Amino acid sequence: MPATFRLSAVGLLLTASFAVAQDAAKDQFGDPLPAGAVARLGTERLRNLSGLQQHPDGKHLFAVVNGTGSLIDPTTGLAVGKFGKGSRQYLTAISADGKRALGGGFNGYEVWEVESDKVVCSYKPEDRGGMSYDTPVLSADGKFLGFGGVVNDKAKDKGVSVTVWSVDENKLVNRLKVAQNQSATIRLSADGKRAVTWGYHQAERTKSGEPDPAKDEGNRIQFWDVTAGKELASGRLTRRSNVAATAISPAGDRAAASGGGGVVVVFDTATGKVVHELLGQTGVGAKLVFSPDGKTLAAAANEGVVQLFDVATGRSLGTAPPPVQGGYGFLTSIAFTAPDRAVALAGQSGAAVVWEVPSGKVLSPGGDRLDPPTGVTFAADGKQVTTVARGVLTQWDLSGKAVGGSKLTGPGVQQELGNRPTTFAAGGRFAVQKEFGLAVYDLPGGVQRFRVNDDLANAREVAFSADGAVMAALIPPGYTDKTQRSRLVVCETATPRKTAEYTLEPGDTSGLSVTPDGKRAAYYRVQRPDKGEAKTYFTAFDLTAGKVAGETEVKSGYVSPITAAAADNKSVLATTPGQPGLTLFDAATGKKGAEFGAVKLGVSTPPVFSADGKQVAIAFQNGYGSEAAAQIRVYDWEKAKTRTTYKGHLRQVRAMAFSPDGKLLATASEDTTVLLWDLTKELKD
Repeated sequence: MPATFRLSAVGLLLTASFAVAQDAAKDQFGDPLPAGAVARLGTERLRNLSGLQQHPDGKHLFAVVNGTGSLIDPTTGLAVGKFGKGSRQYLTAISADGKRALGGGFNGYEVWEVESDKVVCSYKPEDRGGMSYDTPVLSADGKFLGFGGVVNDKAKDKGVSVTVWSVDENKLVNRLKVAQNQSATIRLSADGKRAVTWGYHQAERTKSGEPDPAKDEGNRIQFWDVTAGKELASGRLTRRSNVAATAISPAGDRAAASGGGGVVVVFDTATGKVVHELLGQTGVGAKLVFSPDGKTLAAAANEGVVQLFDVATGRSLGTAPPPVQGGYGFLTSIAFTAPDRAVALAGQSGAAVVWEVPSGKVLSPGGDRLDPPTGVTFAADGKQVTTVARGVLTQWDLSGKAVGGSKLTGPGVQQELGNRPTTFAAGGRFAVQKEFGLAVYDLPGGVQRFRVNDDLANAREVAFSADGAVMAALIPPGYTDKTQRSRLVVCETATPRKTAEYTLEPGDTSGLSVTPDGKRAAYYRVQRPDKGEAKTYFTAFDLTAGKVAGETEVKSGYVSPITAAAADNKSVLATTPGQPGLTLFDAATGKKGAEFGAVKLGVSTPPVFSADGKQVAIAFQNGYGSEAAAQIRVYDWEKAKTRTTYKGHLRQVRAMAFSPDGKLLATASEDTTVLLWDLTKELKD
């Protein structure tokens, strides 16, 4: 470990502070469980992070943990010391030796010595109109900064320039005027003496309206002698691709560029000649990094695939797919640990995973799960829990160990199902995925059972009867439908067949629930006329008669689309516009009743009832947004009185489920974990 880092004696756990379980219960990684919890599915390590960066040595991560810039061992997920003396929450780059760091934002940037926390250079652009919003780069030796540029609309004749700044002297080295006329980005060699630039160009149009290829500089890459301010050569990507990424070798003699589609071109920076045209997998080339010795090139896709190439021969050295699924911009960085090996870092929603390239070995704990679960259910026998995240199903035993897994699959199913909420039928029989239409899947295998609608309209809400035999879905109007009428589709899951489809009154519908006997439904409807104020209604729908049984107009305003039918088939718990907590409505008439439990907190997900109807669990959020901590209360339904309150999730709860016997409660959170709570034991104060 670099000497510039001060190590703590025992390391800091990467978890927010929480009450330790009274029986000192711990999860599979040895981390304490909150009071009342008996298991954690997943891990809190490498979670709830901000400012995530990979150290150039490939052996450490930087992240802000509880407000402090910390150095983290990715193999354990534990902080092993502070990064410098200050908190430094705005880190954007680190020099190769770890001694200098760069950070800042819109108002300017600073370079400081990590050990002393002394600022050695400040850059505050006088004319923001000529400076790119791209993150600036720090040369590997920590002595030079590179800033991209954008056209100044008030002085377009001056063109676009990139800036190189001396850190030690805190002054301008050179401004390099590029070929592009809209914006440009820069990369620096290790010593800051060579540079590569590329950017966006608005080309003149031909008579057919297409960009004139003879005057289009969008695919041009320029190579520079920074000290002399002289262009050494330039090259172009083949097939007129716009440049997605470039990299320059530490010595500055080679540069790589790609349009991000799988082809990477290696240039000689002195002549601009093409040395190699490397062929990678789809998407490879969105990120490019040379090894410190310049002999290996890492080319990656935003979604996480990383491929290594030998720079001298152009030969592929191996490819490592990401260990988990992620969205666009999922891959954060690549760092070499040896000439032929690298470490890839991916981050999403404050969670991180680290793996080795090209072996594909996951280095971080719990690294095979990164997305927050969007649904949770117990098996019919209560011995397993199933979670789903981004279309991936995972089965867990009650100790928190993953014991199986599968994907939601079927004809026409997209590879990336997204991370929309998933609805489970009681007993873990079916899962409903609301992406690219509405489909029902058998569990535990995840094979598609049937599709509900034949268009691409995403179902707004889905709900089941207690036995899973009846399913109802709200289908919003399509983009070309001017009636503003949603559809209520009712299906029999065993057959399967559609038993009814009703066109509802105009308005935006959401918050669907179905009574346990499958005879009634409830939802909110917001009617927005062309003129005048919107009107909001709580609607009770008779599924047997196929008509609205009653509606109650409630105060218009923001409505969290949450309703939950009680086990008595008579009542519905629902949020009300502009008010925290939950209110009771009559499932048969839609009439508003009393406030439930005198609750004054916001509700983050629909409440759930135990199978016997005697308990109801409600998840509340303290604050707003994904960072809000969670509080789960379990109530005695008949008395509307709190039995137990649980705390321990770092972020909001998005799904819950009771075990069939009502003795356990599973809560799935945006912190990527699921906690199992023992409802048979009272918590001590």
